Amino acid sequence: MKNTNLFFAGLIGCTLTLPVFAHASKDTLHTFIGSAYVVNKDAKIVVTPADMGDNTSRTYEPVKILYRVQIMALKKAIPLETVKVDGVDGEVYSLEGEGYTRYYMGEFKDLKSANDFKEKLKKNGFEDACIVAYKNGDRITIKESLAVLGEDK
Repeated sequence: MKNTNLFFAGLIGCTLTLPVFAHASKDTLHTFIGSAYVVNKDAKIVVTPADMGDNTSRTYEPVKILYRVQIMALKKAIPLETVKVDGVDGEVYSLEGEGYTRYYMGEFKDLKSANDFKEKLKKNGFEDACIVAYKNGDRITIKESLAVLGEDK
């Protein structure tokens, strides 16, 4: 096992030297520390293999999955200030693409929170509200988002 300096950027600002084996995939950084297996999806991690004489740091960005609740999609856009959502806190925003303007509310890190918010919107008149998922800003399916998060079982 090799010693590797780990710097957890933006957390505490300290450097730890631990026996570590690290493997980075495009989705997350997998780190073996002794017999522990750590998957970090929330923090940027810089790994410097000090024992190999390599002074180059490598930064691994975790995948960011977000859920939003789409309240409607229209071929002809309407001004945001005309979209009224009574009884629900939050701002309405829109995105244009593929011939539609889609109107959204909320931004959630987990599907349960997004679903709870969607149900609240449905009770307030938005019966067609649905959840959409994004991976690093690109729209993906809910199934794909769950696979990335390891919750697809």
